[in-house]
Amino acid sequence: MSRLTLTPSATLLTDDEINENIQITKDLFLLVIQDRGVQGLMDELELPQERARLFEVIDADGSGTLHIAELVHGLLKIRGEANKSDLVAPLLATQSVQNMVAGLRDSTSTALEAMQAEVLRQLQELPQRIYLQSASHGTCSCPRVHTEAARSAILSQPRSLGAKGLDVKPPRQPRVVEREEEPTPHEQSSAG
Repeated sequence: MSRLTLTPSATLLTDDEINENIQITKDLFLLVIQDRGVQGLMDELELPQERARLFEVIDADGSGTLHIAELVHGLLKIRGEANKSDLVAPLLATQSVQNMVAGLRDSTSTALEAMQAEVLRQLQELPQRIYLQSASHGTCSCPRVHTEAARSAILSQPRSLGAKGLDVKPPRQPRVVEREEEPTPHEQSSAG
């Protein structure tokens, strides 16, 4: 079994330097808690007997390492017998977070539905806008909807609204059409 020994150079560090620089891994923690002296100290602090699992409990951020201050604060919070308030406080905190997340989900869902409705409205108005803009500039190259009935039929086509919102398909990739290049006027005059 390994023992933890301190060298004289280790005593030259200040408390702040120790707290900032030393990180304890799970392997080191498990090794140290096997020492009889450490076991005696843990018994005096009335720490739970399942000490091998203490590392995960204290490592709340899940980093896989513990700073000295994090270890000390964690052990002090764990010591003694569990009171009912020790068990209820995290439960209440968890419920509070769940309520906040549910409220955020509801407000996000409402905002998303409003945005979907606005996008759908604008999509329905788009053909008319394109036509009006083209007609006002005299450059209408779009097919004209000749009758109000035909226009209404186009605009009233059902839009697919899935559980996640509009089922929008990505635009098609443009096709590359190769064609023979016509000679420029300069090339035509020099050839002839």
